[in-house]
Amino acid sequence: MAVVTETAGKMAVVQRKAGKMPALQMMPAAFIKEYAPLPAMRRCGGIDTPVKAARNEELPTLVLIKGKYGEAFMVGFIKLWIIDLIEYLGGKELTDAQLEETALRIYVNNYYLNVADLNIVLNRVKDGDVAIATPINGAKLNQLFAAYREERTQAVVDSQINEHEVLKKHGYIPHVDHIAEAMQEAMLENQMAAAEREAKAEQAEVDRQYRAICRAQMVWKKYPGLKRREEREESKD
Repeated sequence: MAVVTETAGKMAVVQRKAGKMPALQMMPAAFIKEYAPLPAMRRCGGIDTPVKAARNEELPTLVLIKGKYGEAFMVGFIKLWIIDLIEYLGGKELTDAQLEETALRIYVNNYYLNVADLNIVLNRVKDGDVAIATPINGAKLNQLFAAYREERTQAVVDSQINEHEVLKKHGYIPHVDHIAEAMQEAMLENQMAAAEREAKAEQAEVDRQYRAICRAQMVWKKYPGLKRREEREESKD
């Protein structure tokens, strides 16, 4: 099943790789028609700043996408955006393993960002507003998102402070707790992201050890004589 997109020609590269990317195959057509890079660019046209993106409550965040459709779906969705960017720049394609890890790392570090944020970050590259050397790789993309996260957090705090100053000039002094709350929320988001990265690393180590045990078991199955010999030696003891 080919990935449904609004412009088949524009997203032909996604269709060519769909056989290697099962997560893209199971994406609902309606979701792709609305949130694939090209339709999302049109939908998010007026959301052109980090503050507007942060305040938008209609567009789904990455964590909400994962919650509704699962992690494989969410990773496949981010792959879609990465492939579109590389195809637009005419760069070298990433391997399946590179795509998988890059998409997962983008999610772990940016799970609270929404579709508008994705659109802003990657379209800045397309428009030439942010210089990024080709070929594209995971490290460059993660650096790009890290810079955007910092910009977004600072922009939201500055916006709250500016609004407070405007209201103050007009004789109204609002409660300033919302400014502190915005800063605390940003700090909490960073702490949660760090905790999730640590959990992922711990799980990766558990998986590595499990694979090592499995490989060891396969050795015994392949060479049963080794196991029988060890059993005989243990029986002598």
